[in-house]
Amino acid sequence: MKILILSIIIAFSGQNDFNKVDELVEQRKYSDAFSLLNELDPNNEKPDALRRKIDICVDNYIMSIGHQLFALKNLEDGEEIEELRGKEGNYDMFSLDVSSIAPPIMEKYPENYKLKFSVGRYYHSMHLNCGNCSMSAADCISEFERLFEECYENEVYDYFSTYGIAYAKINKQQFKESIPYFLKSIELKDGYPSSHYNLSYAYLYIDDHENCIKYAKKAFERYDYPAYKADAAKIAATAYKELQDLENAFKYYTIANDIYPGDYYTLAPLINLSLYLKKDEIKKLRDQFFLVDTDNPTIYDDLIQAYYDYADITDLLSYFESLKPKYKKDFATLGSLHFYTGKINLEAGNNEKGKELLSSAKTEFLKVYPEDHQVFPVIDQLLK
Repeated sequence: MKILILSIIIAFSGQNDFNKVDELVEQRKYSDAFSLLNELDPNNEKPDALRRKIDICVDNYIMSIGHQLFALKNLEDGEEIEELRGKEGNYDMFSLDVSSIAPPIMEKYPENYKLKFSVGRYYHSMHLNCGNCSMSAADCISEFERLFEECYENEVYDYFSTYGIAYAKINKQQFKESIPYFLKSIELKDGYPSSHYNLSYAYLYIDDHENCIKYAKKAFERYDYPAYKADAAKIAATAYKELQDLENAFKYYTIANDIYPGDYYTLAPLINLSLYLKKDEIKKLRDQFFLVDTDNPTIYDDLIQAYYDYADITDLLSYFESLKPKYKKDFATLGSLHFYTGKINLEAGNNEKGKELLSSAKTEFLKVYPEDHQVFPVIDQLLK
């Protein structure tokens, strides 16, 4: 009986110690909390101590080295982790190599899903936030997917772990399999926009266009960052385009371009749609598209193909000619304008004019490119 009473007292004392750790975390005394955990469990043998160490580091580190050394701080009033993260300062450094410490403890306590959940969070954080880690991205994803799925099957999960499972499945192109986990994540936290966005992506890949559009619009409503809002609008536009609803496709690509202008992957389909639908916006869009990269062959090739497909190539030829005075000191761009107007003339049967322009292109390119640049054999072949 004395032994039983002693065991109860020791267990109760240990829980009181963990309560003190939890109080320190609540008070945002993260360095003190981790130090106390090191006193309580110096050899990393107690699962309840280890999971608290992991959670403190994952949620509250200011800097990490390989996600094995973590800088922590007792925060003052007005200080926030997000504002301090990555900034130089005086911080306490703590070692926590979860990939070597956690496996034997998880093996010893196979049904401690709270610990496994925290270890999964560690690998998820490593994948998202560690740019120079010893563990590959693929291995990180595999680990957090395995741990989160096991925890989910045993009723230990949250919106971000279910999102993590779904993300891992998308990464393996298991689009259909990802959908229930994205839906669960949304059920748990409807306001998290990335669950809606990636769910729309999964629906797009299984050709469920209606649901793709539904969740892309929900993501659009929830995102604040312009680039992300534009991406959500682009997914909706892509689904509308695949449904042959070209007016709505044009509408949502336009929304994306208005929010986050100058993106190649928005403007390229917009150019084609505006020409096909004969939209008045084509001149403005053409200018924007050209300015994405004025000497990039892809820009010229895309414009030329779009005009051949849906408009009059002589309109584009006139446009390119109109730009030459503006770029007379930009030799790479001027050379590109001569080169592509020369090609268009050759293709139209205007050989003399075409070769004259190609010769001018070569002259301009020699001012900026070495003689062994790949463009010169192309020009020489066209001049034959």
